[in-house]
Amino acid sequence: MNNNQIISSIVEKHFSLNEESVLRFKELLENPFKDPIYNNLDLIDGRLKIKIPTDALEKYDNGWISFKVIYKDFYENSGITYNNFISGLFKNKKILKSIKYFYGDKVELDTIIKFNQSISEKRFPIGKELQIVLSLNFADWFLCSTAESWTSCLDLKSSHQSAFWASLPGLIIDKNRALVYITDGTKKEFCGITTDKFITRSWILLDQQNVLNTVKEYPLKMLGTDIIKDKLKLNEIKSIDNDFTSKYPLDFLFNKRNYSIFPYLDNSKLKTIFNKHYILGTDTHGGVYGVDIYGTPYDDSPYNCEFGLEAIIEQEKEIDCYCGEQYSCQDCGIGLTEDYVFFDYNGNEYCEDCFDAKFEYCEYCGKVLDLDGSCDCKNS
Repeated sequence: MNNNQIISSIVEKHFSLNEESVLRFKELLENPFKDPIYNNLDLIDGRLKIKIPTDALEKYDNGWISFKVIYKDFYENSGITYNNFISGLFKNKKILKSIKYFYGDKVELDTIIKFNQSISEKRFPIGKELQIVLSLNFADWFLCSTAESWTSCLDLKSSHQSAFWASLPGLIIDKNRALVYITDGTKKEFCGITTDKFITRSWILLDQQNVLNTVKEYPLKMLGTDIIKDKLKLNEIKSIDNDFTSKYPLDFLFNKRNYSIFPYLDNSKLKTIFNKHYILGTDTHGGVYGVDIYGTPYDDSPYNCEFGLEAIIEQEKEIDCYCGEQYSCQDCGIGLTEDYVFFDYNGNEYCEDCFDAKFEYCEYCGKVLDLDGSCDCKNS
């Protein structure tokens, strides 16, 4: 089985999409959307891979760029080079010692160590052949945070009780989205799905001016608009800001509880414009935000599950078994908590609107009656 076949089977069996959404997911998986902005790119299996030449690393290495800013006086007066930075040695001494000697008592050693830790989080790995990749391949999106050395709420192995990973199939409907990542070509595998390991990655979203916007670089800040623009030949690209509005609306997939499924929105939010849902930029962190089938917004995960996907597969269960709502409406199917469920005289569950459309309570004894029905208590 190839990646798409495995993903299709897993999503259908374990992600609790409603019937219509399962069909749409499979169709989009086999016939992915590609905006015309990518037509001139030589995509192979939905990916454009470009090697980053060794002699180009100095220009794009954010660790080196940060080093020159943080230690501006040292850089301008010592003659240190990028090759020194890569090797960690300057004039046969460790760079840390050279920096400490240069600044003397002006900068505490603990401060220098903290600065260096910050720089390390941005620098390219040493001694590895790197590629920058633009991906429209859904397998990369599906494993965007899985089987890596770093953690994320979208990790399919995550034990976070809100099971944010259960929203991953919903990404497939986002026509605005692509993924950019840096890899050394090492592969990772999860449940038979195989993709590149990511050293770092960033989502990019297309706006209404056909400009690509980087969203959040994770877990390391190695990517920047310059390297994406130069190496992937994407001229119109910038960091997302408050003026961002997505080019395409989101036509959500829904789960069996009739809630939309879509991942956490970093530096962005949803807004309904003329009954269509768009992504907007925001300077706040973002959040979990979706709608039910009636378009009513909600800001929470519908799940309460401390298991990752592998455990659910092993148990031959689906994520709906761990829904935060204990009930669902007999008529519309929307998920309901104990505080918002209504029962008819046979114990069937209803939301308030569906209940009121069919039933009423006896004003004397409180018994559930059909609309315009009568109660025996009136005759006693």
